[in-house]
Amino acid sequence: MSFNIALSGLQASRSDLDVTANNIANANTTGFKRSRAEFADVFSQAYNGNSSLTPGNGVRLAAITQQFDQGNIENSSSNLDLAINGQGFFTLRDDSGQVYSRDGAFQVDREGFVVNSSGYRLQAFPSLDDEGTQFNTGGLSDLRLDTGIGPPSATTRISTALNFRADAELLGGTGADIDPLLPDSYSYTTAITVYDSLGSPHTATLYVRRTTDLEYATRVYVDGVDLGTQDLAFDANGALVTAQPMTFPNTFTPTNGASPLNLDYDFTGSTLLGSSFSINDQRQDGFTTGRLSGLEITSEGVVAARYTNGRSVALGKVALANFDNPQGLSQVGNNAWTESFDSGAAVLGEAGTASLGLIQSGGLESSNVDLSQQLVNLITAQRNFQANSQVISTADEITQTAINLGR
Repeated sequence: MSFNIALSGLQASRSDLDVTANNIANANTTGFKRSRAEFADVFSQAYNGNSSLTPGNGVRLAAITQQFDQGNIENSSSNLDLAINGQGFFTLRDDSGQVYSRDGAFQVDREGFVVNSSGYRLQAFPSLDDEGTQFNTGGLSDLRLDTGIGPPSATTRISTALNFRADAELLGGTGADIDPLLPDSYSYTTAITVYDSLGSPHTATLYVRRTTDLEYATRVYVDGVDLGTQDLAFDANGALVTAQPMTFPNTFTPTNGASPLNLDYDFTGSTLLGSSFSINDQRQDGFTTGRLSGLEITSEGVVAARYTNGRSVALGKVALANFDNPQGLSQVGNNAWTESFDSGAAVLGEAGTASLGLIQSGGLESSNVDLSQQLVNLITAQRNFQANSQVISTADEITQTAINLGR
């Protein structure tokens, strides 16, 4: 019996050595989680047998469990290198289905999809607006970057928050009296660049004229073409009372074949105060063509693309997954796992919510293997192997002695 017991010990030591060797081999593997060999004794007992007189039958490998404690996060030079600081897994997909990983070394393939080194596509919650304030957390999609030329969008509205000077000279008349060539015909002017449907820039110039104590007339020109006039009225406290936005009656037709340009002006937030004319805010909603110039990923996982035309567009929000029992996940290689009956179903969520950690862009989680600890385990496994070998040698000597006595 001692031969079989020692053989089970040799096999256990070999398994322990294999697990330790695999840990050491993956000491530099991004997102790798070390494993631990767990053993159980083997005990054979007949029905109603006396266990106090029965020795054990050796040892067996009960399980090889992965330890999902946090690895160190090392800085990198790529914004697409992601690390999870806390619990959770990146959600990835290929033709065979979804897998989960802590390896955040991502890149962009030729079609613009964000993928890992094995070609798995990173999953994200689709953005419902360009500003990245709302996401469809009920569905997943492949995160994709638009690396081509972004189409332009014509300006439709200009938002201008001005302070109209309350003590400006009262000029009287109407907006029709404003003449860009006569500075005395208007009280103040400002300009902003707008874009047509082909992305070509044009200059929209606003002229204002104080007509009564609490009213200003406005007149807009685009590249010298008159769009007409509108009036603004304020109350005794200097607050704007004219409904916004205002549509100027005329259109501007570009000479390059682009669609006619119709402009609304929104003066919400404008005031009539005693201080000088000043622009508190001025923007327009059009833009020219642009190419992808950069990428930003927040700690909550919001992926925003920056374009050369000054736009910043939210592409999605990185989806993280967690499990009731991560140690029950099934390994599939390439630093990936799939869910199993033991792990429970994946619970998807946003970074920084519930038990999910935050995302660090420009960082990679290193392996959680402690080489010093693994070398100690290596020595221990070696000594266990040697000790069980000695048991076999001793049992062999005893057997040979017994045989010799019977001769």
